[in-house]
Amino acid sequence: MTDVISLSETQLQTILKTLESFKSSGWHLDQFVPIFLGALSGILVGLFMEIVRWNHEKTKSAKERSKKEVEQINVALVGIIANIEMLMHWTSYYFVPYYDDSHGAHNELNAIIGNEEGVSQFLLSLDKYHAIMTVAPEMYLVEIDFIDKLSFIVEKDPELLKQTIWTVNLSRILKTLILESNKQIEIVHNILRRENGQLSFYQLGTTLQRQESISESECVTALQLMQHFLNVVESMGKLSNTYNIQGSRLKVTLPKQLKDVKGELTKRVGHLMP
Repeated sequence: MTDVISLSETQLQTILKTLESFKSSGWHLDQFVPIFLGALSGILVGLFMEIVRWNHEKTKSAKERSKKEVEQINVALVGIIANIEMLMHWTSYYFVPYYDDSHGAHNELNAIIGNEEGVSQFLLSLDKYHAIMTVAPEMYLVEIDFIDKLSFIVEKDPELLKQTIWTVNLSRILKTLILESNKQIEIVHNILRRENGQLSFYQLGTTLQRQESISESECVTALQLMQHFLNVVESMGKLSNTYNIQGSRLKVTLPKQLKDVKGELTKRVGHLMP
């Protein structure tokens, strides 16, 4: 059942008299409207100014964040370029000579199998293969923590993040290979000291074969790592160009000898590349 509210004539008259009293006491609609509109316009102006201030703060914050991200990209690029230069140095002074000498010594040894006099002469002239007798120093490459320090890259370029992870993995593999090659060199030195400068054909053949294999792995890994570094540099350069900031980008200049160094590696292990 629907409830119906009804007013008696007396109640209606009372309401009308009350409204009339408001009017007689000065409460006119034509006076109230300007006051209301004035208050409303003040509120709207306040809201507009607040929106403008918020938008200004948001734009300022975005510019500061973009500037910081570009600076972080620049620092990372400097580290990667330094890694490329260090890798070039190691390639020219350690990896390529070690590859050439280990292969040269092993090939020469295989050519004189069964020739005792030839083996004796070979042992006396083993020092001409300087790289297989020289322990390499520890290699240091800058490891940049892209996940923690440059996490914004994950959102902007996930493929770039994967490339950087490859550089970290390959760097560690290369360091392990260097340690293994040094271990093989130490084995040769220890045998020579223990055997009064003499090595059996079997001992020499085994260690040279092992050094030959390690040298190939070092060159392949160095070539892969170099290419991944270059991919990261290219991708980070493109990412940096997406920022609308004046005068903050780093101009990347690759070493002039890079092409020649890559060519030396490719000439030796290009056929082994995956």
